[in-house]
Amino acid sequence: MLPALVGACGSARGGIELPSGTGVPLADHAAIWEAATEPCRSVRSMEFNLSIGGRAHDAALRRTRMRGAVEGGALRLEALAPFGAALFILVAPDDRAATLLLPRDRQVIAGADPAVLLDVLAGLELGPADVAALLTGCLAPGAGTTAGRRLGDWTVIDLEGGVSAYLRDAPAGGDGAGPVVAAGQRGRLTVAYSDHVRGLPRGFRVEVEAPSTVPGTADAGDVAAATDLNASLTQVNINTTLHPAVFQVDVPAEYAPITVDQLRGAPPLESLPPHGSP
Repeated sequence: MLPALVGACGSARGGIELPSGTGVPLADHAAIWEAATEPCRSVRSMEFNLSIGGRAHDAALRRTRMRGAVEGGALRLEALAPFGAALFILVAPDDRAATLLLPRDRQVIAGADPAVLLDVLAGLELGPADVAALLTGCLAPGAGTTAGRRLGDWTVIDLEGGVSAYLRDAPAGGDGAGPVVAAGQRGRLTVAYSDHVRGLPRGFRVEVEAPSTVPGTADAGDVAAATDLNASLTQVNINTTLHPAVFQVDVPAEYAPITVDQLRGAPPLESLPPHGSP
């Protein structure tokens, strides 16, 4: 098991601390990255249960269990309630348009940007392929390396698109030998991984910094509160054959259409009653 990187290293972004410094340059950074990410690059499809909780956009998210699947840039997430109908069902066959069903309210959002919907639901503005890369430890789909350096017992690999990966050797006597992706940064998002199984992470902490509020910048006046999520994967099935219907959804005729702005007013994971409430 790798440490969760909370209060462990040098440069902190929120509660996740990462190593800092110039380090020793690595000429073979591409080969190191290829070896460390062979497990995640081999994932063509994945079914999983996801337990997630924390904070998104300055609102507490009660820990929720989800069923999910990813394959070839498609995503399905179903948020389960303690009883009764699902909290939501999100189906995105690609990164252009998604359908969100809210069975408890008999409402639907159709044809929305999946990254926008995920941002409203969980504070993560990621498309389906990005979600798959985040969950498997590849960080960004198809990104090549640009540089690498050694910092103590860390290996830092810089990727295209401004992404940085932080590698550490798997613990002796653990799940395997060689480096695994222990953390990463892409834009305002930082992730720390733990509990690797055959090179793939099972534990996550994800933080998203609030946009800049410096006057005159593009983000000025458009401030979103930070996101801080803890999540774990269980019942993971890799490269099984998924029926095409997994990434399709039938919208019941009685479901009323709503807008993304209306969803922002009452996100389903934020509006759950406390434990023990009727």
